[in-house]
Amino acid sequence: MFTTRKGREVFIKLTAIGHIDAKGLRRVFFEVNGQQNSFDILDRNSSEAKNMQSREKADPNNSFHVGVLMNGLIVDVVKNVGDQVSKGDPIAVLSAMKMETVISATESGKIKAINVKAGEAVVSQDLIAIIE
Repeated sequence: MFTTRKGREVFIKLTAIGHIDAKGLRRVFFEVNGQQNSFDILDRNSSEAKNMQSREKADPNNSFHVGVLMNGLIVDVVKNVGDQVSKGDPIAVLSAMKMETVISATESGKIKAINVKAGEAVVSQDLIAIIE
């Protein structure tokens, strides 16, 4: 139990932890003030998580590097190596916290490299594409 800044008491109870899936995720079940909730989390001890941690990071000073802004799963890659893109064009789709976010081209040019595939887990600042 904890108390919010507004003085409301919140009771959180972990009820179950699911098995690990092929993507390294586990479903966690819990109650908040008696209401059942669940979400998927990445098991950092899984082989998938260890592979994910070794990805190259996007250089924040290189506008031709396209990185992800938050942890999640790549659900779709919509561009291929060699494709022409304009600044703002979608390159991939990221699923994070049960929402999908489009990862857009940071510059106009040609896709030099795509470093992810659909279904792969990524962490913040992972380099997913290079534009030239």
